[in-house]
Amino acid sequence: MATRKAQTLIKAARANDPASQLELGRLYLSGGEGMAANPPAAFHWLSKAMASGCKEAAAEIATGIRPDAAFANPTAYARACTIASQSGSASANRILGELLLTGHGVAADFEAALSAFRDAAAAGDSIAAGRLGDLLATLPGRLQEAQHWLERAVAQGNIAAGRTLAELLWHDDKTAAAPWLQASAMAGDVESACRLGELLAIDQGDNAREGVSWLKKAAGRGHPRACWRYGQSLAGSPRNLKRALRLLEQA
Repeated sequence: MATRKAQTLIKAARANDPASQLELGRLYLSGGEGMAANPPAAFHWLSKAMASGCKEAAAEIATGIRPDAAFANPTAYARACTIASQSGSASANRILGELLLTGHGVAADFEAALSAFRDAAAAGDSIAAGRLGDLLATLPGRLQEAQHWLERAVAQGNIAAGRTLAELLWHDDKTAAAPWLQASAMAGDVESACRLGELLAIDQGDNAREGVSWLKKAAGRGHPRACWRYGQSLAGSPRNLKRALRLLEQA
């Protein structure tokens, strides 16, 4: 049951007091004062506060509420992300980029989406940097720019961006892809571990042994193609035949 403090806040919010609407929205975001967290209710009250000119409410929406919790008014959600992005929020710029890509609550605009991702990435958002690199890699003549942002994303700790960068380089220069695959694999990305294993296993000597080791690690985490490749590597030895068959069946 809502505490007396919460009941007073609800009454003031219903009387259209923006400060109370802001605080009630925050309360619904996290829960407390006898009330459970309720993102759609938080969005409702924060939207009302934002409509009265409260930029703090816009920031709370952009950083604390997912689009699926804002189903009642996607236009207001997009407006909140726009306001927050204009105030310098990197995460709000990234979310705005996604909205512009899909046309959720705002007119779809691919170039504007790229611009929003670029602003977020420049402000240090590693997810936005990776997303920007992904998108640029699909465009003719933008591969160098894509590589720049993917490298930046990796440097900021975005593991998945390392795999994307390796995929970008893979078709032209597998050797250049190897360091990026290794960085992602060492950070725990199982797909990168499999790809690195495949790349190294085709060589001879130490590289081949290292490749089989990466395939073994990826297979140990249930990666289907790694199970297949590692199983194949074991199938040539009679003493490993049962293990190889198990891996191939698993694949």
